[in-house]
Amino acid sequence: MRKQEGYTLVELVIIIVILSIIGFIAIPKFAGYSESILVKDAKKLESYLSYAQELSMTKSEPYGLCFNTSAKTFSVNKTDCSSSNIIKSPEDRTSELIINLDSNISISPSGTTSIFFNKRGAPNPDGITITLTYNSKSKVVKVEPKTGFVYEQ
Repeated sequence: MRKQEGYTLVELVIIIVILSIIGFIAIPKFAGYSESILVKDAKKLESYLSYAQELSMTKSEPYGLCFNTSAKTFSVNKTDCSSSNIIKSPEDRTSELIINLDSNISISPSGTTSIFFNKRGAPNPDGITITLTYNSKSKVVKVEPKTGFVYEQ
């Protein structure tokens, strides 16, 4: 009697079903990957804006964020955007507090170089809208005029 090689139809169907289940689980995770990066970076921007505002009010000195849109970074600075005024990270107290955004994120308006808060927490310029874009999806972070209220739309 000759031995047949290969898979039975039942085995092939089981493999196809298993691969389909794995595909239905994995594909939505990869499809939402760009949105999760965008949400993470928008929350990061929002939290550092609030941090700079809090520093301004507690220390009664201007603190703010300085953007480098081409390098996809921003820093938390005291008084102005000179590199000597970048504050130290609260985590280790030695490294400068420069925050990197994902390399695929674009920041607009690209002309926005900085936003600072006064001792009452009011922003200068008086309110700003920052849009982060990743693969045609966008998140907007706003700083309200006068109050400096920071939120994500």
